[in-house]
Amino acid sequence: MLQFSKLLQQKGIKVTFVTTRFFCKNLHNKQLPHSIPLETISDGYDNGGSKEAESPEVYKQRFRERFGIVGVSFLTQNVGVNSIYYHVNKGILKVPLLEKEEICLPGLPSLAPCEMPSFLYEYGDDLVSFDIVVGQFSNIENADWILCNTFYQLHKEAKGSIVFVSFGTLVSLNEEQIEEIALGLRDSDISYLWVVRDSEQSKLPKDFSNKSEKGMVVSWCHQMKVLSHEAIGCFVTHCGWNSTLEALSLGVPLIAFPQWSDQATNAKFIVDIWKNGVRASIDDEKRIVRGEALKKSIWEMMKSEEGREIKNNAIKWRTLALMAVHNEARFPATLHQRGHFCDDLRRYDSSASLRRHRLRVPADFLVDSGSVDFRLSLGVISEDVVGMKLLDEEG
Repeated sequence: MLQFSKLLQQKGIKVTFVTTRFFCKNLHNKQLPHSIPLETISDGYDNGGSKEAESPEVYKQRFRERFGIVGVSFLTQNVGVNSIYYHVNKGILKVPLLEKEEICLPGLPSLAPCEMPSFLYEYGDDLVSFDIVVGQFSNIENADWILCNTFYQLHKEAKGSIVFVSFGTLVSLNEEQIEEIALGLRDSDISYLWVVRDSEQSKLPKDFSNKSEKGMVVSWCHQMKVLSHEAIGCFVTHCGWNSTLEALSLGVPLIAFPQWSDQATNAKFIVDIWKNGVRASIDDEKRIVRGEALKKSIWEMMKSEEGREIKNNAIKWRTLALMAVHNEARFPATLHQRGHFCDDLRRYDSSASLRRHRLRVPADFLVDSGSVDFRLSLGVISEDVVGMKLLDEEG
C-alpha cells in the first residue's frame, strides 16, 4: 500500500493514510514518509479494535456505508489465492475440502488440499478470518475499481553469501520452532541475518545472539533495502505475499517456510511454478521445520547445482519484473492515461460515484497464473546496507 501510494504521488495525486485509532497505536510513524499525512478515525472500538466488538459482523457493519466515497478493492495477495477465495465465495469450490481432493481451477496448477490457503485446508479453525478473506468477494462487482498486483512476463548470476531470515509482522512461532531455526542457522556454518521481533526474542535459546559468530539477530530492519543488497544469497520466508513480491522483484531466491493463510499456496508457486525457491521439509508429527531440515535447505540453495539454477530463475523473474514496470504499456502508463484511475480521482465529485467504471468480475476470475501473477510498481531502491550494517531511515 505504501509503495502504491508513492507511485500515486508521482502522478500528482494527494495521498492521505486513514486508519482506526486502535490500529494507529501500533503503527510505526517512521514507516510513513513525511509527504503522506496520517489521519485517524474512530470505529467505536478505540481500545481493543475488532476484538472489542460484540461480533465480527457487528464490527464490519460500521464500514459498509460508502458516504459517497469511491470504492476501490485493493487485492494485496497472490492473484491465484484471490481466485481461490473468489471461487469459494461463488460456491464453485466447496469447503470443507476432501482429504485427497485434487483442486483444479482456471489458470491455476493442480493443487492438493495442503497447498491451499490454511483457512480452507484447516476449515473451521479460524472462521472469522475465513469469512473476511472469502467475504471480500461477495460484492466486488460493486467496486468502482479493482486493483491487484500482477505483471506479465520475466541473467546475470546473483552473488550472495548471507542468508536473510524473516517471518513478517504477524507470524508468531512457538519456542520449539525458534530453537530449531537457531540450530539450523548455527549448524549451516553460513552467515545470516535473522529478524526476530522484540515480542519473540524471549523464545531464542539463551545467549544465542551473543554466541553466534557467523550471524546477527536484529529486532527490525528495512526489508527492501536488505533484499536489494548484493550480499544476500537467499531469503528464508514465511511466504507472505509482500515478502514474496519483494524477493521476486529483486531476484532473491527463497526458502519457503509457510505458516498459515495464503502462505502454503504462495509456496507452491515459488517451488513448482516460478522455480525461484525450495521448501523446507516439515516434521509431520510436530508440524515444525527441524534444524537439520533448514540446514539442508540452506546448503541446497547456497552450495548446490540446483541452487545455482534456482538463483538463475530468480534473476530471470527480476528482469521480467523490471521490464513490466518500465514498459509504458504496463501499469505506470495506466495510472495517467485519460479515463483511467488517476484521472478519475482528479475528476471525482464527492456527490457522485464513478459508476461508469464499475468492473464486472467474470466467473473464471483470473489471468493465467502460470505466466502471469502480479503487477509490480517498483520505486528507486537505494543500497544503504553495507555488509551487515542496517540503516532504518526512510527509503
